[in-house]
Amino acid sequence: IGFSVGLAYFNSLVTVLGQQVEILGYNDDAAGAYGALILGCGLLGCAVVGPIMDITHRYRTMLRILAILFAINVMALCFCLRPNKAIILGVLFGTLGSLVLPLLPLSFECAVECTYPVPESITNGFMLSLGNTLSIASTFLWQVVVKPL
Repeated sequence: IGFSVGLAYFNSLVTVLGQQVEILGYNDDAAGAYGALILGCGLLGCAVVGPIMDITHRYRTMLRILAILFAINVMALCFCLRPNKAIILGVLFGTLGSLVLPLLPLSFECAVECTYPVPESITNGFMLSLGNTLSIASTFLWQVVVKPL
């Protein structure tokens, strides 16, 4: 369930990112740059975390570390979503991507290990189905919350 909530948060954030930063006075180019930072830094995060996991096989430890850092990053984003903080937001969105994208394969691996002998396709399918269902609801919720004053 925790993975699904995180997936829903990430999907809905990326969906309403333009609306969210527009309220703060940033333009579409800034929203596009923030989205690119999320994905680009996320790919770099995967490139770093993947080899570490291949060497150490400490999946649960890395999952815990990334989840805690992700929660701290989300709280920092909540406090820093203000006008005239473009660079800080860029750093936070980049950090968000580098933390959240490696969580996807780590969560799948840990869930498959925890639910053995259940086939991994059922475990991963359930996680993604619940996450995407929650994404729909949270996207609509964010659109209500993010309306300009």
